Amino acid sequence: MTHRTKTSLAAALAALTAVIAAVALTLWPRHAHGAGKVEVSFIQPERFVDAGRGEVERERTLKSLREHLSSFAARLPDAQTLRVEVLDVDLAGEQNPTSLRDTRVLRGRADGPHIKLRWSLEEGGRALRSADETLSELHYFFAKPAVERYGDLPYEKRMLDQWFQDKVALSSR
Repeated sequence: MTHRTKTSLAAALAALTAVIAAVALTLWPRHAHGAGKVEVSFIQPERFVDAGRGEVERERTLKSLREHLSSFAARLPDAQTLRVEVLDVDLAGEQNPTSLRDTRVLRGRADGPHIKLRWSLEEGGRALRSADETLSELHYFFAKPAVERYGDLPYEKRMLDQWFQDKVALSSR
């Protein structure tokens, strides 16, 4: 390969790289590089229907839910803040009363996860959208999530992902 051919190929490659970068920036959703904020609070968590057995399990559940909700910040545009007040939690399944740990029995009946929350999406001090909602997934048992994707609380996290996609992400555009 001659020096001239190498130079031409390098120039063509640089031009192609520039075109790909320009197209990617144009097509990439504007919130992909988001640095939005998520503020999560739990209102009277000791009164939640079922956030785990005892204070230790409840704290573990709330920590996991807070971390999952907080991860939505990366999907919000820079100047937006999502404020979420969790008003009640009822985890999927039922607690096994004979177990010493928080072992859950999933039957796929009326034991689906429920989370009641109040939320607002704000930008520049004004509310873009807000609502009080009760999230539930009655058919959770038949659409099993990948536990390796969600880890603990897979049904609740999948339900929150769906809520964020359907209600919040559409409002943030």
